Amino acid sequence: MHRKTSLKKIVIFGASGGGYILNELIDPGKAEVIAVADNDPVKVGRTIWGRKIVHPCAIRGLPFDYVVIGSTHEAEIAEQLQAMGVAPARILRINRYFSFDFKHLLERYQRSALEIEAIVTGISYTQFAVNPYFLKSKTFNFALDGQDLFYDYHIVKWIMECRQEPSPLRYCLIGLAYYSFEYDLALSKPKESAFRYAFILNAFRSNPALKADFYEHKEIFDSLLKENYFNRFYDMKKDAIKLLNEKWIESGGPLFFEPPENQTGLDFNKDHPGTLRENIEIFHAFLALLEEHGVKTVVLVPPVRETYAARVPDRFVRSFHGILADAQKKYSFQFLDYLRSGLFRDDDFFDTTHLNAQGSEKFTKMLQHHIQW
Repeated sequence: MHRKTSLKKIVIFGASGGGYILNELIDPGKAEVIAVADNDPVKVGRTIWGRKIVHPCAIRGLPFDYVVIGSTHEAEIAEQLQAMGVAPARILRINRYFSFDFKHLLERYQRSALEIEAIVTGISYTQFAVNPYFLKSKTFNFALDGQDLFYDYHIVKWIMECRQEPSPLRYCLIGLAYYSFEYDLALSKPKESAFRYAFILNAFRSNPALKADFYEHKEIFDSLLKENYFNRFYDMKKDAIKLLNEKWIESGGPLFFEPPENQTGLDFNKDHPGTLRENIEIFHAFLALLEEHGVKTVVLVPPVRETYAARVPDRFVRSFHGILADAQKKYSFQFLDYLRSGLFRDDDFFDTTHLNAQGSEKFTKMLQHHIQW
């Protein structure tokens, strides 16, 4: 038991649902919540969870070790606190490190793992393109926005290490884009999405600063929160996560998108020889892993709008096909490329590169016919 004098002193910023979860997660044997702050003047002065709600300006006069933000407006609040003179090292943005979309997928997979015959990996193109409902083999789609080959590989490696034999798993559909071999999530703009895998796969790549940032904050969380806090946090949020995921799919994704000329510029603004070499090695390790476990591989490139496909640089086309041709000399896999198939219309997409529900059904039914099951 920690002595009272050793307890860390915490201010929770956010007197609503996020703050409530934080209050439940903090271990009273490790830390003491001394106040709750909120920007809403209506709440200031009231009492919540046995603590007085204070105006943010009052934080400077409190003897705190950390201000932990329990709000969806984390970034703005962090800037507000720094402008008030609070040191960045004493501001904890917990939602920055606790992303549960992969955890939610994994939990769903585990409930039906003994029935799954095929798994799908890839970025959001594949996430929206492949609808398991229209495949005859019972299929689970692990594709996520921003997910790169490194995490595709580590997800499947985790599945292989944990699966029970005999297993019905016989197929793996690896969704790729023409820029996939030069793409590294940890070096990209949404690099913090890599945190969603860290608590489960314990896998990082390429960005020492990002890795150090995560483990430094994990050590702080370990010193403040209850045991098994990642799963506790998820259990308290999963209904909201499920609802958000369903609304995203139902809405067909975002209501705005980049014009094709802008999107291709963003996607193919890459020239990373080191990343290219590393991803080729990962791809070969991925194929070897699947072959070792008797899982048939299908590499697929989902369709995009024709105006986007026409702007894909020739260098990436040649490089991509060359990498796959070299891999096919060593490993056996089926390659299905729909990038320039001409089989899809603009109204099959909700933006430049993502199929809508209608397009996904159309594409998945094609896959059912084209895959050599």
